[in-house]
Amino acid sequence: MANNSTILYFTSMAYLMKKDTENSRKFMEAALNNAQDETPFYKRISMGTG
Repeated sequence: MANNSTILYFTSMAYLMKKDTENSRKFMEAALNNAQDETPFYKRISMGTG
């Protein structure tokens, strides 16, 4: 699995659109785990946090 939080986030969204919530959650958790080095602005835009 890649460690690019942006790719992981959008992969999660793709699974969510397919109603595959199990894989969506896995990728979202990975995106959040890899977003620690991102800027606060990026986190607010892509993850709704911050």
